[in-house]
Formats: sequence, structure tokens, C-alpha cells
Amino acid sequence: MGVKPTGPGLTLLVLTSVCMVLATGVVGLRLLIRLKLRQVGLDDWLMFIGFVIYMATNSTIFLGIHHGMGARMELVSEADDLQGRKWFLLSSFAYTICIVPLKCSICVQLLRITSRIKRIYAFILYGVMIFTTVAMVARIIAWVTRCTPFNATWDNSAGTCQPPTVLLRVTYFFSAVCILGDWVCAILPIFMLWKVQFSLSTKLQVGFVLSLGALASIATCVRFKYFNSYLKEDDYLYAVVFVSIWAQIETALAIIAGSLPALRPILRNASGFFTTAKYTDQSYKMGPPTAISKANKKSQNSHLDTYMGQAISGDVVKADLENDVEDSASQTYILSEDRNV
Repeated sequence: MGVKPTGPGLTLLVLTSVCMVLATGVVGLRLLIRLKLRQVGLDDWLMFIGFVIYMATNSTIFLGIHHGMGARMELVSEADDLQGRKWFLLSSFAYTICIVPLKCSICVQLLRITSRIKRIYAFILYGVMIFTTVAMVARIIAWVTRCTPFNATWDNSAGTCQPPTVLLRVTYFFSAVCILGDWVCAILPIFMLWKVQFSLSTKLQVGFVLSLGALASIATCVRFKYFNSYLKEDDYLYAVVFVSIWAQIETALAIIAGSLPALRPILRNASGFFTTAKYTDQSYKMGPPTAISKANKKSQNSHLDTYMGQAISGDVVKADLENDVEDSASQTYILSEDRNV
């Protein structure tokens, strides 16, 4: 039993392996930075949960490839065909669940800003998280209830199933919600930062970093082209592999782009991060008078949260030092209290 990966199956194998390495490195660096600064927050936990589910998704993809995903029908035995269909179904389940904590992690990052600007932005972000979760549940229910018994989903001879158009419709719905959420999270920072008194270059820099999560929507848009694969009974495993390829790209982009804001400290000053992080953490708790004085003078234009990497340089210490904020820093805001909205 087993099929040697060829063609698009081999492409998916290589792509998944590369994306796993990149995602592991990015998430590992993210957690290292946040732990070093003692600022692990809800968005970090959500990203980590999404990463764990992503790794489980990849395990099902590897098993699916082993049993014929991406191979032509004539190269796949009947036993491998059933196993390949099963593992593709399970990878689809895992992908659908994985997307929710990743999207919510990006929304929580933005929520750090919204509470100090306009509450309507927070309501929008909560709406994105709720609708993404609802769409996920709807898609899972549609997959689980389509066939009776459940194993007829991959073995038609085992029972009866509703038409595959049911899967197609719910997949379009789920993907549309994901795209809408991505673009809301990409556009919202523009309105958040519009009236904040920063220089244009600073606004562009921060807005760009916060909007990177929208990159994943590009892969989601491309996936629309291949959704009709669900309707193909002949050469099914060959057809659906393209859905998996773009789902892999989408998920990896969501993890990497969603983690880049947290990596900004080490990207800004990689050589000095590990030596300055200790001082930053101590300064954050003790608050040297000179640093506090400098922070007060620059409260209008230079206070970005250490999450965005400003305090790492040693030039700026947060104005919130005066409020004796300690380990609760993980829930502080990217922008300071001093706003002129």
C-alpha cells in the first residue's frame, strides 16, 4: 500500500515541508521574544494554538499524499483511493479549525489599539472573530452530516450522501468570510491611525506591519478556482490536491504575516536584542527617571508598545511606566494613551 508522490502530489509534499520549517521558525522566534520581554498575551496563545493545529493538518496531508493525493487515478489502487479520500477529508477538517485561532490572533493584536481610539473598531473586530467561528462550525457540520454513516464520506458504497454541491456551497461561504475578515483587518489600521499624531512614515510603517495578515486572502482567492474539484469523482485525488496546495499557502502566510509584528524588535536590532531585552525588562518594572523623562517628552510621536519593537532600541520606554504596569504588559496597547483623535 502507498503511492510514490509525483506531479502536484510531490509539489504539495515539498511545499508543506518548507512551510512547516518557516512557520516553526517564525512562531518559535515570536514566543522567544515575548517570553524574553515577559509579554506573552492572548494573541500569542491563539497563534500557538493555531500553529499546533496547523502541524496536525500537515500530518494528515502527508498521509494523504502517501495514499495517492496528487496522483492520477490509474496509479492509485482502490484501497489507497479510499485512504487518500479519508485523509484529505481530515486535513480539510483540521485546516478549517486551524484558521479560526489564526484570524482571532490577528484581531486581538488590533484590539490593543482600538480600545483607545474608537469602540466601533473593537466591535468590528469582534464581529470578524464571531463570523469566522460561525463559518467554521457551519462548514464542519456540513462535512460531518452530509453522509450516513460518516465513513460513506470517503467510501460511497458504505452508505448514502447528499450531493457534493452542499460541500461546494459551504466552502464558498467559509472562504468568503475568511477573505472579508482578512481585508477588514488590513483596512482597519488605516482608519485607526488616520488622526493619530505620528509622522506619515511612522503611520505607513505601523499600518503596513499590522495589515500583513491580508496576504493570506490572496491564496484564498486563488483557491476559488479549484473548488469545483469537489464535484469530480473521476481523478478525485488528483483534482483536490490543488485545493490543498493553496490552503497550505494560505495557512502558512497567516502564521508568518500574523507573527511579523511581534518579530519587529529582533528585526529592528537583531544584534542587540538579547543584550538589550534584559535592560528593557528591568526598565519596564523599575522605570529609570531619565527614561521616564524622555518618554514624557516624546509621548505624542514615539510611543509604540514594546510589542512593536520601539523600546528594544533603548531610546524609548513606555509612558505606562508611571502606572506600575508589570506582567500585565501583554495586554497593553501598541499606541500610547496620549492621542489626539
